[in-house]
Amino acid sequence: MVSESEKTGEIRHAKDALLLWCQLKTAGYPQVEIADFTSSWRDGLAFCALLHRHYPELIDFDNLTKMHSEPLERFEIAFSQAADHLGIPKLIEPMDLISGWWADEWCILTIVVTWYRWLNDSQYTQRSANRLNHVLNQCILLHRLATRYLIRIHRWLQWACVSTDRLNETRRHLSEYGQTEQTNGDSETCIRMELQKLTKWRQVDVTEKMTERSQLEFTLHKVQASQLAASHFLFVPPEGYGITDVYRTWDELMSAEHECHLTIMNELTRQANQKHFIQRFDRKLCSYAHWLEENEHILLVAEQTDAVTFRTDMEPIVSFISRKHNLWTAVYQLPEFVQFPVWLNKITTVQRKHAAWIADTEAYSQIRLKRLNSLAAELENRPWSMETCDRLRQWRVLSRRWEQLEAHMRLRARALEHVEHWYHLLAELRDMFGQLSTHLTELQQTVQSEQVSSVEMILAKCKQDLESLSYWQSVLKLSLKSVLDETVSQPNWIVLLDLRNLNSQCDEWVAGICSCLNKDVEKLQQWNSQKLRALQILDDIKNELSWIQVS
Repeated sequence: MVSESEKTGEIRHAKDALLLWCQLKTAGYPQVEIADFTSSWRDGLAFCALLHRHYPELIDFDNLTKMHSEPLERFEIAFSQAADHLGIPKLIEPMDLISGWWADEWCILTIVVTWYRWLNDSQYTQRSANRLNHVLNQCILLHRLATRYLIRIHRWLQWACVSTDRLNETRRHLSEYGQTEQTNGDSETCIRMELQKLTKWRQVDVTEKMTERSQLEFTLHKVQASQLAASHFLFVPPEGYGITDVYRTWDELMSAEHECHLTIMNELTRQANQKHFIQRFDRKLCSYAHWLEENEHILLVAEQTDAVTFRTDMEPIVSFISRKHNLWTAVYQLPEFVQFPVWLNKITTVQRKHAAWIADTEAYSQIRLKRLNSLAAELENRPWSMETCDRLRQWRVLSRRWEQLEAHMRLRARALEHVEHWYHLLAELRDMFGQLSTHLTELQQTVQSEQVSSVEMILAKCKQDLESLSYWQSVLKLSLKSVLDETVSQPNWIVLLDLRNLNSQCDEWVAGICSCLNKDVEKLQQWNSQKLRALQILDDIKNELSWIQVS
């Protein structure tokens, strides 16, 4: 019993502490609000909340709040459950509490203090039992885990040893194929079957056992960590059943598996090299032959295109130079020649493309030839047979074809250089004819205007133009000589033949133009000289007549 003492205030302190305990226990119940030891306990929900807070299985608190039950029913349920299951005595009947005793603070305090003591004592007893139960269950669980660990690690080590022996036996069996150098189909089939078995074993058994190894390590760590945390004796696996033994056995197994896999792959590689070497050589030889044929066709098409393009471009010039010219018709016809285009940019583009093509083919062929030469050398070192002899003969034929193709491409490059030189000469001839045409036009106008002194100057310019044409003709003859030398070595080259014929025609045409113009210029010079003397005589006669008239 608590005695009242106004001086020390102990009752007030105990009551406040008890009120705080009630408030903390019922803080999670929004329907309950405890502010004192009178009206806050009137509806019975406070006792129900305390009982539900400590023993939720004894009372359905949510159902009491939803059903809107009467306070008497709540008191009866709370007191009955507390008395029947916890042994808390009924200090007052629910009906008396409802009738008015709820307003008595000392009555409520007595009931709450009684509940406080019984609830705390029963909760401590339950916690002790739970702790003991937890310790016993933990010991049993750790013992079971340790036993399971020993059983599983024994099975795992037994599987690893059996697998290692089987892999070593397979490796020794496969090594016999390499020592006897068997290459029949049955041996290859057996080796591939062993490889399939090894692959399946990796994917299924090894993956499963890796997971099991991790589980074993985790189980041992879990047992030992739990024992250390609970201050139990530490479980130490017997000799040969530790994690280090597992990893050592695993390393031996992986080493045996690696050696077995290497033996299988080496044997398969050896047989595959013997089987597929000839196929690889034939494939590369066929590819190189196809490449040569394609480039030969491209070169043939390029030659035909060059011939057609050259004839098309030169057709107006050939038609023009076939005419006959004299002095005054040349004045009107040479401007037509000056208007002919010269395709220097076109031939330059073709030359650059051909040079790039040559560089590309030489680089490509050099790589292919290097590979094929190494394969051919290896083929020569193999046992001799008719098939080997036939393949080497095909390789020599392809080598000669490449040499011919390379020489042909070089010849086209020289032919394009001759064509380019011809286009440059043609451009110079066009410029010289343009200048000569201008001078001839001036000469015609001067002759018509009877300017004798100017005619003499223009005739001198025309002579200089004709001398330039003569020098151009000598350069053309040198070019014609080099073209003739090329056509002797390659008589079937169409562009060179057309260029040779065109050079010959142009040489004759320019020679005829120069001869005709030289004769006409000489005649015009003689006529101009005679006219000049006649004019001087006429001036002398006029001077004498004027003198006679004056005298």
